[in-house]
Amino acid sequence: MEDGVKEALKSAGICITCRRRFAEPHSFYCSECLEKDRKRASKNYHRLMQDEAYAKQQRETKRKRYYWLKENGYCTKCGKHEQYTDTLCLSCWRKSKIYYENNKWKKNKKVY
Repeated sequence: MEDGVKEALKSAGICITCRRRFAEPHSFYCSECLEKDRKRASKNYHRLMQDEAYAKQQRETKRKRYYWLKENGYCTKCGKHEQYTDTLCLSCWRKSKIYYENNKWKKNKKVY
């Protein structure tokens, strides 16, 4: 697809895949095309995860990225900011702290 046509569709608020329906808010795709893409991606993900060699390669890639980010002083979760703690930036650390505080009762059911 030409870039000019794509930009015109985006500015008009029309789905850039099917070119028939209006795009969803904050997206360039209609709800039907988004759903089709979600199903396709999910199917491919599950198919690929059944392949042990691919899954092993993915784990190794993620492990390398984690250690590279940690050694170079970046946040290991978002990869954008400087580290605040040993591995996380301040915003990711706050998010994890809030998540922990909101869900700690699930782990310890004896909280009164």
